Amino acid sequence: KRVNTLAGHHGPQTMIQPQGAAYPQFGRYLVVAKWARGGMADIYVARQVFGDGLTKPVALKLLREEHAGNDELQAMFLAEARTSVLLTHPCIVQTFDCGEIDGQSYMALELVNGEPLTAVRRTVRQALPLPLALSVVRDVASALDYAHALHDLSGRRLDLLHRDVSPSNVMLSHEGNVKLLDFGVAKVASKVDHTRAGTIKGKFGYMSPEQAQAHPIDNRADIFALGVILWELVTNRRAFRGEDTAALLWSVAHSSLDAPSKVEPSCDFRLDAIVLRAVARQRDQRYATAREFADAISAYLAKIAPGYDAPGAIRKLMAEHFSDRAKLLRERLQAPALMDGIPESVRPTVSGAWNLNTSTRTSSLSPSLSASSASSGSSHSAKAATGFAFAAHVRPKPKRTILAAIVV
Repeated sequence: KRVNTLAGHHGPQTMIQPQGAAYPQFGRYLVVAKWARGGMADIYVARQVFGDGLTKPVALKLLREEHAGNDELQAMFLAEARTSVLLTHPCIVQTFDCGEIDGQSYMALELVNGEPLTAVRRTVRQALPLPLALSVVRDVASALDYAHALHDLSGRRLDLLHRDVSPSNVMLSHEGNVKLLDFGVAKVASKVDHTRAGTIKGKFGYMSPEQAQAHPIDNRADIFALGVILWELVTNRRAFRGEDTAALLWSVAHSSLDAPSKVEPSCDFRLDAIVLRAVARQRDQRYATAREFADAISAYLAKIAPGYDAPGAIRKLMAEHFSDRAKLLRERLQAPALMDGIPESVRPTVSGAWNLNTSTRTSSLSPSLSASSASSGSSHSAKAATGFAFAAHVRPKPKRTILAAIVV
């Protein structure tokens, strides 16, 4: 066996890799490729290993080493784990496993073979068909309603908020599904001490006015953010703009959005009413629940496009624009080399790492996973669809262990 290390925020962690295997192993997971770089964690494509060689593809989320010593971020990561294991909904990315291995905190998530809404809009470069835009937002509203109304096993309502509903956290999959991800800044009312009063989290352009002013928020802040997404999808414009962060926050806090029909004439008065209620500056004027928002969209969709096949439309859209990336991911995950070694002709070296976007190699190094044989990786901005890459580097740091428990 070869011993490799994982450079995490607690220091190099031991990974045992079978002799001849191509990929490093972290606990029960074979790490295949780097996927994304989030605000406080890196995400890797991996396979969970079961008995008799059976494996399952997952997304492995690991807190980055530069956050060593940041107790607040460590607590946020553990809070995300405790929160996400409670969520079981077809439109929410599922958490399968979480815990620590040699002091390294991790989460194993459902691997969504798809792209964030930001990448879809950037690639398509035109407005999505109206029925598709409505269907996507309706599915996200359904997911939010589920989370907002969630109770624990004792029947106590958790008052869970997402707090970061934005296009980069909405995924469209090649299977035709819509997935809401990243409850990393979610807040459970009973754990309010994990979020300091006055701290602003979330992407500025999708904040509610009350959130932009660091006022207390409730489920209607998530509804506002989703309303902004719908406004942008039907108008093909950015909702709020500002020369800098301060100007953008002022715009969010004090500006009201125009009716979609004033920006895009194809929108009608019924759609105006749905969108404007969701993005009302006064939260008492918004939908009381995300379910009400979803129901309003469903009723309108039934009138303009009865029987609309949203999953089919998503599958077609993804096949037209992202088939190469999906194919390359399947090849990486299904390669026989995953267990038996990888041919020298396609093995990453110190001069290059696989990039899933182009099927070529990149040369930048990433302080992430390492193997005793030299290999390298490339950094990836969060959910920006810039590619998957093998990653390798070691940076020793003192180990510190944090014990985590799943609280239900």
